[in-house]
Amino acid sequence: MRYRFLFLCVYLAAALLPAGVLAQPTKDAPKLLGTFGGWKANSDGAGDQLTCYMTLQMHSLPNKKLKRGAAWLSITDRPGENSRNVVSYTAGYNFKPTSSVTVLIGKKSFDLFTEKDTAWSRDAATDHALAVAIRDGVKMKITGTPAAKGAGPVSDTLDLKGAAAAYQAIGKACGYPEEAPPKSVSPTKQKRRAQ
Repeated sequence: MRYRFLFLCVYLAAALLPAGVLAQPTKDAPKLLGTFGGWKANSDGAGDQLTCYMTLQMHSLPNKKLKRGAAWLSITDRPGENSRNVVSYTAGYNFKPTSSVTVLIGKKSFDLFTEKDTAWSRDAATDHALAVAIRDGVKMKITGTPAAKGAGPVSDTLDLKGAAAAYQAIGKACGYPEEAPPKSVSPTKQKRRAQ
């Protein structure tokens, strides 16, 4: 868990580099794969060290009871470690210790664990399901409980426009085959199967 947190900090810092730096990548700079809606897709490193990630910055409303920094949602792939669809959310404030974060995308609900200011999926299966829901979703509501005294639960709503294109970009950059959407079954075929 701690490794995930440190890893996220490094790559979110890279995502904040000025546009001019990303436009002229050096050996050590991340490569901008594209901007899709509010999402930025990047890759960094090579070979076993290759990492591909997509980030969405959230702009929160002022809150007198809660001082907030930058908030980010990210999905990260590290093929050299056989790690894909690692989802994390950095809220810009510290969460209440041992509290959970609830994510709603359409009718799907996910429960994340927290460490300091970041929320993570509990396992790879949840990561994958959440990443696919983000890719295919329109809006995402995240609710967490701050550690700050007197601050109640905070809900953020994120516009997921562009997530599918960003997801495809990082998957391609990291060598993952594109996941085809489930095929719809025609009424005729459904009737035949039922017989």
